[in-house]
Amino acid sequence: FFRNKTRALVRTFVSRPKGPKFEVYYRMHYKNQRWQVYDVVVEGISLVTIYQRVYTKRVKEQGFDVFLQGLGEQKAVSFSQ
Repeated sequence: FFRNKTRALVRTFVSRPKGPKFEVYYRMHYKNQRWQVYDVVVEGISLVTIYQRVYTKRVKEQGFDVFLQGLGEQKAVSFSQ
């Protein structure tokens, strides 16, 4: 666990009925008078890093305008479900 006035790293362990427990870290920042999670790291793999890589690849392949349009369509689908 690490914490300063605006950032924190919280270490947790998740137990499974079968298999070893594993580490999950929550990267947090203090904003609007509360702590908010901005990244989850499971077994050393950051969700933010994964999304950055996927989005960078899509922008390079499709171009920014098509990529942005796709994000808007995904958002519309998720809200309608």
